[in-house]
Amino acid sequence: MNLSAANQLAIAESASQSTTAITTIAAVKNVEKQSKTAAKSASKSYAQVAVADSQEQNWQLVQNKKKTTATNKATNTKSAAVSYREKRLILLKSKNQEIDLMKVRNQINQELEKQLKLAANKPVLAAITKSQIQQNIVLTTTDNYNADFLIQHEKIWSKFFKYATTHKDFI
Repeated sequence: MNLSAANQLAIAESASQSTTAITTIAAVKNVEKQSKTAAKSASKSYAQVAVADSQEQNWQLVQNKKKTTATNKATNTKSAAVSYREKRLILLKSKNQEIDLMKVRNQINQELEKQLKLAANKPVLAAITKSQIQQNIVLTTTDNYNADFLIQHEKIWSKFFKYATTHKDFI
């Protein structure tokens, strides 16, 4: 009986070792299978991934963007240029005047405000400059006014300048 007990013990030990070996082999095979699956998914092309992803997603349709054409941009800049030109009044033949343009601008704004009872926080003149070529004086109004307004009230601001005539800056 001792012999058979020893045989049984040997058989049991070898069985447990074989079970462990089988489990280890199964684990190794499982890891190999997972790595092959990962390798397969890693070797998918972009098209395969895109197709797989697009089938899982719900796509939302949107409207086309309105295209701004070059003509629209040109029209907008042209209207902006026209409005800028409408705000300019040129005093022709006003050469050789040495004046402080900013000081004169402030005095004219104060005079217009006083005589026409305009709001103090909304000046009429934005800038007074000299043209480079002919040395004419250019009066530029703020957005609320234009050259016609200056022409209407020429009596108020004309005493600050020596000039022959006025010219609206239109093309």
